[in-house]
Amino acid sequence: MSGTGTDPERARWARLEGTLDELLALVESERQRRLAELDASVPEDAAALRGWLRGIDRADEIPLPDAARGAQPAASQRVGPWILLQPIGQGGMGTVWLAERADGAYRQQVAIKFLREDSPSLRSRFAQERQALARLQHAQIARLLDAGFSAGGTPYLVTEYIAGVTLDHWCARAQPGLDERLRVFRAVAAAVAHAHRHLIVHRDLKPQNILVDNEAQVHLLDFGIAKLLDADGAQTHERALTPDFAAPEQLTGEPVTTATDVYALGALLYLLLSGRPPLAMRDLSLAEFVRRACEVTPPPPSEVTTLTQVPARQVRGDLDAIVGKALAKEPADRYATVDALLRDLDRSAARLPIDARAPSRGYRLRRFLQRHRVAVAVAGLLGVAVMLGVAGTLWQARIAAQERDRARAERDAARLEAARNGALYEFLVGLFRDSANESEKFTASELLSRGAVWLGAHPPADRDSAVLVHSVLGELQLLRRDPQGARELLAPLLERSDIDELPAELGARLRCVLAFAEHAGGKLERARELSERGVALATALTGSARATLLRCRSVAGAVLADLNRDAEAMDMLRTALAEAEGGVGEDTESALQLAGIEHAYALGSYYGGKIDDSLTHNERALAIYTRLGRRDSAAALSTLGNLALARLNGGRVLDADASFAEVIARTEEHAGASAGLSQRLINAATAKLVLEQPDAAVPLLDRAAAIQRELKIAEGAPLAQAAIERAKAALLQRDFGKADTELARAETLIAASYPPSHHYRGLVPEQRGRLLQARGDPAGAQAQLDIAAAQFRSGGRAALRPLVRTLALKIEFALGSGDAAALRSAADAAANAAQPLPFGDWLRAWTEALQGRGRQLAGDAAGAAQIHSAEPRLAAALGAEHRLTRAARLWTGHAERTARTPGVALDTETTRPDP
Repeated sequence: MSGTGTDPERARWARLEGTLDELLALVESERQRRLAELDASVPEDAAALRGWLRGIDRADEIPLPDAARGAQPAASQRVGPWILLQPIGQGGMGTVWLAERADGAYRQQVAIKFLREDSPSLRSRFAQERQALARLQHAQIARLLDAGFSAGGTPYLVTEYIAGVTLDHWCARAQPGLDERLRVFRAVAAAVAHAHRHLIVHRDLKPQNILVDNEAQVHLLDFGIAKLLDADGAQTHERALTPDFAAPEQLTGEPVTTATDVYALGALLYLLLSGRPPLAMRDLSLAEFVRRACEVTPPPPSEVTTLTQVPARQVRGDLDAIVGKALAKEPADRYATVDALLRDLDRSAARLPIDARAPSRGYRLRRFLQRHRVAVAVAGLLGVAVMLGVAGTLWQARIAAQERDRARAERDAARLEAARNGALYEFLVGLFRDSANESEKFTASELLSRGAVWLGAHPPADRDSAVLVHSVLGELQLLRRDPQGARELLAPLLERSDIDELPAELGARLRCVLAFAEHAGGKLERARELSERGVALATALTGSARATLLRCRSVAGAVLADLNRDAEAMDMLRTALAEAEGGVGEDTESALQLAGIEHAYALGSYYGGKIDDSLTHNERALAIYTRLGRRDSAAALSTLGNLALARLNGGRVLDADASFAEVIARTEEHAGASAGLSQRLINAATAKLVLEQPDAAVPLLDRAAAIQRELKIAEGAPLAQAAIERAKAALLQRDFGKADTELARAETLIAASYPPSHHYRGLVPEQRGRLLQARGDPAGAQAQLDIAAAQFRSGGRAALRPLVRTLALKIEFALGSGDAAALRSAADAAANAAQPLPFGDWLRAWTEALQGRGRQLAGDAAGAAQIHSAEPRLAAALGAEHRLTRAARLWTGHAERTARTPGVALDTETTRPDP
């Protein structure tokens, strides 16, 4: 019979082939469980599959050529610094083993993927996977930790070990509802979007390549078939795909692009919404499933769903349309990017019109009415209130919610809240009325400054109303990144003799807003006292007033993190995050509260040295702001800025540089000059200086200084950081006198902003070491670096990067000493210290290059291979022409020349990097 899928024997063969692929992707325990299920349902299939699996095992035992003999992995075998424990998977590319660290440096379990030695084409693809994964640093992508060749010549990749189940098995076991399924999908899509920004296409997205761990977090696996895009989007010729999730162009041999992954994401979303893939392809011949993929449009998921947890009515409409657009047959008809797909999901959740649906007037009107049910009902009564501005409306909405909660318990409290509401209303109306009487136009910052003056001339009549209005204005100033203005406005209130008689919520709010301002100004101990007192006052609050407790906990956590009290900080933030996630409602205010806690948790993770966690929680916060249509709000821009900073401290400096450029442009467009913009300019200058571009960094620092002068900022951590960065720029420009001046200024500012135990105290001796080395005093330089290293060691995990950076500097400066043994020992210590950093972090790559250089100088031929491994990672993080990348390239080339010319010694002077 023809290959139409009706021949029973052909259909059984296709079914067995598909099941075999599934079995090969499973760990041994899951594989045996699946075979047991088949024994009970289709015993003849189970018997055949067991025979095939035994055949695969025997094929693996076929003697290899002499060059590869002995390369097959085995339990207890040592592979680099790892020891193999047990096989956990097998597939077309080879075997995957569970392993653990064997050299005692630290305890860690990993997954090691070995390439089959009998497949040269797979070896080439494996080398490509190694290069691709090294460029990816994302919380939802399994991280590449190591790579190399075993003693027998087998190439291997070491990735983090994920203890979890595949996405389809998780769905079957957890029975998640729609919101949880969409959360998981968003996490997968965000990881794919990250890969696309690095010009990497996955090409085989499917449930078996997505693991869900015990905390319901997803991890995207197997970029082994990823293809780096050429500048023109080069066509690929291999057919590594899964029919149910393969785009039409993959089956017809047309170019594979990011649109291919958009299609696969659409198929995954279809599966999550309906419980089945878009087109049933398992029992079809190759010709038939190519035809169906290219010609048959699947029904909307709402029409075929079999999931009791996801009612069809929840899927019908927007979600059907989003899936349909992602699954379009022509790549040009799909979403242009994964971000565009995610944007439509966010807009649908916010009841905004989506791009996937025709923009009819009726559809847009329905979405507007769904978003603004209450507003439309009362628009005739409250039209004038719109003029009070978004901030005032939000605060009045919160006060109204608090009135409702308290009125249920005590009628007198409702009258008190009404009085406060009246005071706030009078303040806002009076301020805007007075400003409207003048022809001059004011910026938001100028209007807030005028608000403080207006309050001084028109103080509320009673104490509670005065504290409320001052607190609201202080919070608005903090949103505009004016901590000094907030501090000047609020600090005098604590001097009132009756301040301790305030209601708990008002007292807590006042202290926590002021704590935020003190923290931003570097007054850490004062901020700690205020925030902890605020938490104590707010603990007993109930109802909507619990928002004040969450705010106080987030502030207290951030302050504790900055004081190096990491465990206490994360406990505080974890408690706030759990409460926010457990109690968040569908209203905008609750969602904004959760976003604020996510951002605070990201900051705590950042200060604790957990960069991946920081990236994850910042991205969650941004997703909420995007869903609410507030991506350009002050809070969202702050989150974006901290994302850029986390990327910088994750060692991906080129990515961070681009991110800073974006957030600065958006901040200038939507917020104007502020302390927040000043800080982002300083952070952007830091990235430029790591890239050794002082001429680009100095204008950024000048713009930051102009804003600081405009805002009358004369002290605090930002000024200290700016002085350090100016010193770095002067050193790169070889202006040693200016570097000396800036370091003295930085030392004074840091001493005023941080306690003696804080690791920031090591920044000045670190830069003084650079300065002394540049002036020809290597002994003095080493002494200063020793002081810096000791200070950084006291800072724990938060100070790991500056510690590794200082250790690397000591080695750079000692390269010409001639003491190869001491140099190698120091390089080994630095490289070991850098191991917890991500594999793609330039700082880890540089320490490993220095370690390889030390081995070269000690006569160890393995050093050149280590430098060769570090060079592409340096190029990806810093650029191919960065000084450190060129140094690694020069060392590798020099080693190769030496190998061709026996007896020629390595020239340590000509290859030593400049200070």
